[in-house]
Amino acid sequence: MEFVGSTVESLTMEERMTLCNMVIEAGGKNGVVPADETTFKYLEGKTSVDYEPVYSDAQARFFSDYRFDVSKLEPVVAKVCWRIIFCNRHLLLVFL
Repeated sequence: MEFVGSTVESLTMEERMTLCNMVIEAGGKNGVVPADETTFKYLEGKTSVDYEPVYSDAQARFFSDYRFDVSKLEPVVAKVCWRIIFCNRHLLLVFL
């Protein structure tokens, strides 16, 4: 999954890492945010190896393209649902 747009560009490097890590929870293999000034600043002093950023081709085809108006999103908190069950002298923690 590739994440682009002004909202993604406004994220810190740590927030971008979190976003890309959450791709796994959505069933994806990897998450990508195109390298920009935030990326280059983050890498300053972290490597002495020369690197060249890689970007999607202008002709790249994607399986799906989703666009979201983030101004209409509301914050949410995940609710953990679980129950403790005692069975055959063992405590089981069951997530629902």
